[in-house]
Amino acid sequence: MSAGKHSAEGQTAEVTRVNIGLLSAALRLVTRYLPWLPGDFGIVGRWRAVCVTALQRPNSDAAAIDIVVGIAAASLSVKSVFTRMAVVKALDKIKDNDFCNHFPWPPSSPKTTCQVVDIQCNHASVFVAGRYNKYSRTLPQTPWVIDGERKMESSVEELITEPLMAVFKADSFNFSSSGREDVDVRTLGRGRPFAIELVNPHRVRLAEKDMRDLQQKINNNDKIKVRDLQIVSREALAHMKEGEEEKTKCYSALIWTERTIEKEDLEFLNDLKELKLIQKTPLRVLHRRPLASRSRIIHTMKTEYMDEHHFRLYIKEFAHGDFGRTVPNIGSMMKTTADILELDVESVDVDWPPALED
Repeated sequence: MSAGKHSAEGQTAEVTRVNIGLLSAALRLVTRYLPWLPGDFGIVGRWRAVCVTALQRPNSDAAAIDIVVGIAAASLSVKSVFTRMAVVKALDKIKDNDFCNHFPWPPSSPKTTCQVVDIQCNHASVFVAGRYNKYSRTLPQTPWVIDGERKMESSVEELITEPLMAVFKADSFNFSSSGREDVDVRTLGRGRPFAIELVNPHRVRLAEKDMRDLQQKINNNDKIKVRDLQIVSREALAHMKEGEEEKTKCYSALIWTERTIEKEDLEFLNDLKELKLIQKTPLRVLHRRPLASRSRIIHTMKTEYMDEHHFRLYIKEFAHGDFGRTVPNIGSMMKTTADILELDVESVDVDWPPALED
């Protein structure tokens, strides 16, 4: 449990694990983006007070950053600037000596008495991880709301988190996963890794049997199934994000072609190795991702001829070209119009979380 917003008169806190570099990097962000503010007023003045407060707290670096970034963002209402990642990326751009020149340590003794304004007690978050399979082609990963109108009655996120919230009695949650699939795409094989942060839970420990029972409760539907459900540490979540940058994926796609094809027309695709694609941000996700051109590698391909207009293969935009935004593509290589009818994620090659015995 942790208590906030309280202190004692004349109390001097000992700094145990505060990284001055992280705080000074955050300060640099303020002075860089808001150079017109006077040093002793406005956000910079509030920032200095927050920095001193954070330096007095015998907490971890992460906790100190949370205080600094949270209050600065609230003061400016520009959360996109004051993010944890922005602070971390700024680390290499400032020296510790520069920060110490502005904020000498130890700080001067307080001249006024501190009074208790409010005390709030919150339990540390609990993190639950696992892998999920998605068998429905009418189920989004997260709630699908457009212009305030809900488009689907449920989602993968809700089917997993609702039983968790009921058992752990948490105030809220944060859902994350190693990538995502579209609403009409199934996720098969061993499933997709996911993690859920349960914020301020009233229950924090579950026996292995209780976790198995909880997994079975989640799986009491025909749309999704979870496996390897387990409690993990905050630090362990880094493995999922690291794997997300390096992971390979295997897809199975049902392809339609406008012109008639024979088995021989597909042989050259089977021989292609390490094919590099240049993919502009797909139109289907352009509303939530920045416009950019990204390289993609298809390591191997294997086709399965079905009939004169259908065969099986790989990735969405590689099939139809996304109006020329992905090159090369099946349509351009086979000199015909091609489209994708069905797509399945066969595997997401991230070795996390650890597999559990059934």
